[in-house]
Amino acid sequence: MMQESEFDGQIDTGRIYGLDLYKIFAMFFVVVFHFSFHGNVDVNCAQELTFNWLVLAAARIFGAVGNAAFMLISGYFLCRKKFHVRTVFRLWLEVWFYSMALGAVRLIMGTEPLTLRSLLPMLFPFTMNQYWFFSTYLVVYLIFPFLNSCIEGLSAKQHRAAVALGFILVPFLATFAGARWIIGTNRIVIFVVLYFTGAYFRRYDVGGGISQTDCGVVRRLSYS
Repeated sequence: MMQESEFDGQIDTGRIYGLDLYKIFAMFFVVVFHFSFHGNVDVNCAQELTFNWLVLAAARIFGAVGNAAFMLISGYFLCRKKFHVRTVFRLWLEVWFYSMALGAVRLIMGTEPLTLRSLLPMLFPFTMNQYWFFSTYLVVYLIFPFLNSCIEGLSAKQHRAAVALGFILVPFLATFAGARWIIGTNRIVIFVVLYFTGAYFRRYDVGGGISQTDCGVVRRLSYS
């Protein structure tokens, strides 16, 4: 007979259903962002301010929200995990497969000519930065054991201070100090800050005071 674990909404199957719902929302946000950013409708400051414009403009932030959500979840779980080389190869293989499959679809449909310039990004999606999120995530995965060693040496107060400092310094340096490398193609610094944040939630069970009647959903969504 299945029993609830210490987490609200988590059954002994090992799944945390509130986090599953959280990931669904994150995926939806990323899809909405790509529809707004890569769709046929352009959104720029020269256009008339209408309700539709506001909806599409607001959708531009959803991609960042979704990406941040996935990195928070990664920090939440990886802070208690061990490094596995096979995971690196699995991630690489999955991204390579979809890169080749989608690239083949484009070539077959004739939306892109078959040239060396179009073929190389398909063959080397990580090194040619075709999918910046996965490229950055892979780097974070390679260094997460070192991040965990650092985190384990921090007290709760020091961990909170590190997270707070990250959330203050990153936007300040990117916005006022002109440090474009922070928000450049590979946002490793931002991902590390989010990793530390997710790890803090896991280490100190943030939100543990919410009652079981919430079924864990509100509790986990509140982590964002």
